[in-house]
Amino acid sequence: MGILPSAIAAAVLTIPAEYHLDFSNNKAAALAEMDIRITAMDGSVRDTGLQLGAEPEPNTGRDLLWSDLDGAGFRVSKVGNAILVIHGAKKSAIRSIEFKAKGWKPDVRWVPLPPDKK
Repeated sequence: MGILPSAIAAAVLTIPAEYHLDFSNNKAAALAEMDIRITAMDGSVRDTGLQLGAEPEPNTGRDLLWSDLDGAGFRVSKVGNAILVIHGAKKSAIRSIEFKAKGWKPDVRWVPLPPDKK
C-alpha cells in the first residue's frame, strides 16, 4: 500500500462512527452460523457468535446480538424491526467489526458521525 492510501486508511480509523447491522435480508433456508469480532479504538476486543435457524424473524439475530453486547457493556440500540446500531464499546468507539460466517450474514454499514458542536 502506498503512502496516500495508508494515510487515508489511518484517517478513516480515527473518524468517530457507529456501525449499523441490518438483519432484514435473512432469507437463509438453512442454519446460519457466524463468529463476530468487534475491535474498539482502545484495542479491546469482543469475540462472540450467533447461530440462527432456517428463515428466522429479522429481529431474532438482532435481539440475540443486542443482548450479548448490552450485557458486556457496549452502547447499542435497536432501530425498527431488524437493525442493531453499535455506538461504541464501554469506554471507546468501535474500530472494526468482522464477520466469519457459514451461510448468511447481516449487512454492515459504517456510519460516520458529525463532530461535536463546541
